[in-house]
Amino acid sequence: EVETIREMTLRATEEIRHVMFKLRPLVLESRGLGAALEQLAEKMEKTYNQPMKTYTEQVVENYLDVNQQGAIFYLIEEAANNARKYAQASMIRASVTMQEDTIVVKIVDNGKGFNVEEVAGGYDERGSFGMVNMRERAELLDGMLDLKSVPGRGTQITAFIPIPRGKPAAKSVPDTPSHIPRSKLSLAALEKN
Repeated sequence: EVETIREMTLRATEEIRHVMFKLRPLVLESRGLGAALEQLAEKMEKTYNQPMKTYTEQVVENYLDVNQQGAIFYLIEEAANNARKYAQASMIRASVTMQEDTIVVKIVDNGKGFNVEEVAGGYDERGSFGMVNMRERAELLDGMLDLKSVPGRGTQITAFIPIPRGKPAAKSVPDTPSHIPRSKLSLAALEKN
């Protein structure tokens, strides 16, 4: 019985850490979007035994401030959690790449898929806001969201986020203590990494 309680406690602790990470991923502030997505994938594997792979082109971070990176992070996190909960996917893949003047965010799973029209038709009545949240996060960045799914063949969510012409690339923030937010939480997160 003691061993069972110990395992339940460890599991609850991991889930609490995952929830805290989702609420405020300090690594996003200190090391950027790519590192935050890698940590998300690790936590999905460790907490839920859900395999997830991520890829972020480093140059993308040069065009986005922390808030914009946060919007993309939460869009991916929402899509990944939906795939984990509902799709029964054996793999979730998320990528953030540049294509000319557009940032392309793609989340693909190999799960059971669904009929998009049927789900969209009754979406308001279910009280679920996952797709609405993803669409709003893309729109916050003046982007658009495309969702494709086929029953039995998985789901692909793609966000297209334009980069304004002539916008200079933001300076990337070096991973040094002088450029990292000085909150106790962010410093503690940096020390762990």
